[in-house]
Amino acid sequence: MNYQALLYRRIKYERNLLLLYIFMFSVIFIGLIIIKKMTEKTLIVFIIIFFFFIVRYLFRVYHLRSIDKEFTNEEKEKIDKDLNFILFEGVDYALSNKFIVDFQNCNIFSYDSILLINCVKKTSHIFYSRNFRYVDVDKVYVYTKNAKYTFISNVYNISMSDSYYNDLYNLIKEKNPNVLEGYTKENRKIIKEKYNVNI
Repeated sequence: MNYQALLYRRIKYERNLLLLYIFMFSVIFIGLIIIKKMTEKTLIVFIIIFFFFIVRYLFRVYHLRSIDKEFTNEEKEKIDKDLNFILFEGVDYALSNKFIVDFQNCNIFSYDSILLINCVKKTSHIFYSRNFRYVDVDKVYVYTKNAKYTFISNVYNISMSDSYYNDLYNLIKEKNPNVLEGYTKENRKIIKEKYNVNI
């Protein structure tokens, strides 16, 4: 299993999600026709929504397929070798021994590139059991020199261990012992002085 296979599975997931959305809106569309509630305005809304999901899908697939464009051949080989063993593969991200694959932002980065992490318990909108629900989660904020990433870790009150890694915060600390913990003024000052990066 390499990162190309991993990304192919993610693209397949995006395609299945698109088909699910199309099916749901088709049922509603047919229902409105049957009960004779379909108007020109409603039809236009359905067309706009339909094209929105098509464009979203194409946009996601394009970025997933170009996720490795910034890497050299040597870096690609290194990533590919490491991703032969996946520690975790969920909805938004996958974890290997040395890398995090972020499906939401279409990026791959190493644990060593992480400068600071912060964990906050928040209420978040997630897809669960064919419905969107508001639940309490641990959000892990990851800062590198180039970007900020947000990952859902623990999900409270419902079991979603297949979708989110329950101990992401501690895993990052284990993989990168030098990472700074907490979004504090002192830590931001250290990063500014050491790396000339504002976070």
